Amino acid sequence: MASDHQISEDTFLFQEEIAELIKLLKQIPPSNNLQTILKSLISNSSDALDRIKYASLSDSSVLLSEPQLFIKIIPDLESKSLSIIDSGFGMSRNDLVLNLGGSLSKRVKLYVELLKQGDKSSVMERFGNCFGFNLAFMIAEKVVVSSKMHGNEQFIWKSSGDGVFKVASDTSSEQLTRGTRVTLYLNEDSLVLLDNSFLKMYLTVLSKPIRYPVLLQTLDENNEQKCEFLNKDQPLWTRDPEKISKSEYLQFYKEMSNDWEDYLTMSHYRVEGILEFKLLLFIPKVAHFNYELVSHLYIRSTFIMDNCKYIVPDYLDFMRVLVDSEDLPLNLYQFSENKILKVIRKRVTRATLQMFERLAENKDDYKNFYQNFGRKIKMGVILDDSNRLLLTDLLRFHSNCKRTEWSSLRDYCSRMMEGQTFIYFLLSIETNINEVLIEQYSKKGLEVLLLSDPIDKIVIETIKDFNGTRFLEISMNEE
Repeated sequence: MASDHQISEDTFLFQEEIAELIKLLKQIPPSNNLQTILKSLISNSSDALDRIKYASLSDSSVLLSEPQLFIKIIPDLESKSLSIIDSGFGMSRNDLVLNLGGSLSKRVKLYVELLKQGDKSSVMERFGNCFGFNLAFMIAEKVVVSSKMHGNEQFIWKSSGDGVFKVASDTSSEQLTRGTRVTLYLNEDSLVLLDNSFLKMYLTVLSKPIRYPVLLQTLDENNEQKCEFLNKDQPLWTRDPEKISKSEYLQFYKEMSNDWEDYLTMSHYRVEGILEFKLLLFIPKVAHFNYELVSHLYIRSTFIMDNCKYIVPDYLDFMRVLVDSEDLPLNLYQFSENKILKVIRKRVTRATLQMFERLAENKDDYKNFYQNFGRKIKMGVILDDSNRLLLTDLLRFHSNCKRTEWSSLRDYCSRMMEGQTFIYFLLSIETNINEVLIEQYSKKGLEVLLLSDPIDKIVIETIKDFNGTRFLEISMNEE
């Protein structure tokens, strides 16, 4: 029976895959995953604040119910609970049902399989953030979510993670102005989160990349409420690069990309001129099988869009990019048609390719980069007319003279024999006939590029020549 402040309470079954995930998570000791769990829940609050802030750009009235944007964390010793409150967009009854009990993405399903079959601690370290709200059940015996959208009634969602959840209208006295309150009734293994010093230590670190005030509400020695502002620092990308440590960049990168590896290299600078914007560029160390576009667009430090495909071309989708523009309008709608955004895209692309050029000065680092992302460079050569020459310089190939090393076309040309008029190449080098061909050219002292990637033929056909020297595919008919 519903309590006196819940009307029309309905019981739902979790989707089978969600129920299975929660069951698995409950089996994992939370002690080594507290930071991941809190980070995920606070990130959800930050996303809800992004959503209401973006909605306010076209309709300022949505902020009337609660003008202040914030995240507040409240530990309660008496009830052994931890509440995370935000003044974000809020959720409707249907949102609560679908968002908190609905299906998993294909990517997360893959991680669930890894969780079932592999080393759980390793999977949690690498992919834990991807399990989102469900992580709450690692530390809570019961989870209660109250949520209210602007101009809407408040609803309550609750579950003990036992395969079912309940949703009802919430007419309790604890009404939100707008937003969401997640209350975690902590299990015995997680009561350490009620220790104010311990909790503050975690939250101070986790709140640094959050662009909204994060407050910790506790009781002082007189049993009176006090609030501490945990993230007073300005956003990392707006600070002087010379005053930012490598560890700060690394933490920001991992928060931004959900990558468990360090980045390979990065650039951070302010672009000035006709247009002004701040730019952060990170090259991942490895190409993950599941990598997705990670590019954030801000306008005057206001979050506009995640995974913004309008600021980098498709062949650079492996990059991790943040742009904060001073010139774009806050009420930006037609992204693909905006002239300022098109100029920013060109500048970001050129800055990224120049970053690759600098990386190429270190052979070992560039070898690592090219082994992971060389195919993306080749796609750029094929697709990007305006930057083709620069991209062509970034290509690397093996040859009969340098079987185990990568050579640029510029390197090849520097080794050409006197009177040589072509850049020789051979597609598909795995047959005996081809080995005979290669041996013939080697005896003549001629270097042959060995192209084993099917896309290489299209690359050669696209560029046609390098600095005026044409390409020629060798064959048995060559004299």
